[in-house]
Amino acid sequence: MNVLIIDDMEDIRRVIRTTLERRLGCHAFEAANVGEALDAMHRAGPFDLLITDIHMPGLSGGSLIRRLRAHDETRETPILVVSVDASNHETVQYLLRQGATAFLGKPFTMDVLTEKVDDVLRETRSRSKDDATPHRHPPGKTVRAVEDALFQRRFSQPRLSGLRQPCGRPFSTPWRHS
Repeated sequence: MNVLIIDDMEDIRRVIRTTLERRLGCHAFEAANVGEALDAMHRAGPFDLLITDIHMPGLSGGSLIRRLRAHDETRETPILVVSVDASNHETVQYLLRQGATAFLGKPFTMDVLTEKVDDVLRETRSRSKDDATPHRHPPGKTVRAVEDALFQRRFSQPRLSGLRQPCGRPFSTPWRHS
C-alpha cells in the first residue's frame, strides 16, 4: 500500500512514515508542501492514502483537498487530515465538506495513528465493495458519523485524564457537540 505524507514538519513526516512502514507494512512517501505533494503524485502515484497537515506555507491543506477531489485519479483517494485543529469544530466541518475522509488531532500516539489509518482504509475498502461505482465522500450521515466517532474517541480516552495545561492547571472537560 502506498501512502503520501504531506507536512511541513520533517519530524512529523518521519514519525508517521516510520510508524506506517513498521506497523502496517506501507510504502510511505513524503512531501514538505503542496507543490512537492503534487509532484510526488505524478511521479510515484497513485496512492492508496494521503495524510496531510492543513497548516503549511503556500497552499493550505484545504486547498489541496479541493484540488485532489477535482481530479479523476485522486477523487476517491482517502485523505486523513492530521492537525492541531481537532478541537475546532468549524475547521473540522470545513475540511470534511472539502472532501477530507477523516481527521486526527495532534498530538497523537503511534497506536492512535495506526488505528485511524487502519479504520480509514477498512472503511474505504468496505465502501468500494458495497458500491461498484466510485463516489466522492459527500457530506452527510457518513461524514457526520465519522466526525462524531473522532470526537468521541479523542475526548473519551482515559489517558487524557490527569493531563495538565502548560500553565499547570488541569484541562477542563472538553465540550461535546450534538
